[in-house]
Amino acid sequence: MKKHLGQWLIGAALFLGIGLSVAKPTDVQAATKHYVTVTAANFKTWQDAKLTKTGTATSSLVNKTFYYTTSVKPASVRYLKLVDTNGKSWGYLNENATKAAPASYGACLPANYYVSVTSKNFKMYKNFDWQVARTSASVVNQTFHVKYVHPNFSGAQFLSVYNKSNKLVGIVNATATKKATGQQGIAHVQKFNATISNTGATIWKGFGFTSGVKASSYKSTQLVVHGWYQHYNGSKYYTVYTTGNKWIGYINASCVKAGNVTKTVAKKTTTPAKTTTSTNLNRTVYVAPLSGKKYHFDKNCRALKNAKSIQTLTLKVAIQEGYTLCGYED
Repeated sequence: MKKHLGQWLIGAALFLGIGLSVAKPTDVQAATKHYVTVTAANFKTWQDAKLTKTGTATSSLVNKTFYYTTSVKPASVRYLKLVDTNGKSWGYLNENATKAAPASYGACLPANYYVSVTSKNFKMYKNFDWQVARTSASVVNQTFHVKYVHPNFSGAQFLSVYNKSNKLVGIVNATATKKATGQQGIAHVQKFNATISNTGATIWKGFGFTSGVKASSYKSTQLVVHGWYQHYNGSKYYTVYTTGNKWIGYINASCVKAGNVTKTVAKKTTTPAKTTTSTNLNRTVYVAPLSGKKYHFDKNCRALKNAKSIQTLTLKVAIQEGYTLCGYED
């Protein structure tokens, strides 16, 4: 009976001129855009819906957000046709290489690093309704903990930054910040004379605050500050040297009395001096701010083997901060 009913319906449809089509269960066309962020670097896209022509490796797409309206599901896994902000199609990608995003601001990706705010010209938001919490000018130079990264569909990257009390300071464009090597924040170059004002303080050998020397050892001694850090803990620390340019360590700025800014005057010499070109000064060097005051041209230098953190600087900045060339590379 069912067989005859089916034949009757087909015949009726043909008689009435109603076209019959068989839907392809593997092709899905969404009515609205759906956003995803690429999170895996070891996949590849496919240029066609049949998944026969390979496209782009996701290593170049990771942490970028796309939309899709078309997807195919040839088997148990769905493939999404990715489109970027310029309308360019990047082909079909296994959905397991992506994370669904609630909207165009991208997926919420867990992170764990520190940044210092370096620009005054950005807004910091409470949420993705874009309600303004504050401006970056109100927290410039401060260091915060990045707990989440949001790769925006526009190509911009936003960071959710938190203070030492684990409270959200705001969601800010990453362009307003600079990544630090640790909780100490980024190094700021400044040079001036100073003396110890709190002899009960400690001059720390690193920002792990595990070892140091008593500030009383340098009571009534003129020191030279070469720079400072605005730590995540809210305190400012100077990096201090003797007048003989020997590095001592880091001390809380509240324990130091600042003197006059020093000026470096080139000494006259009767022998030809070695010159350093601007190109050389712009050369990248490697430093381990938690492990000493040496710079390295070779990032694989054996002196860096046990360094807890390594930071890149230009040679010019490294010299300004009081770093000297590693003995292994001299």
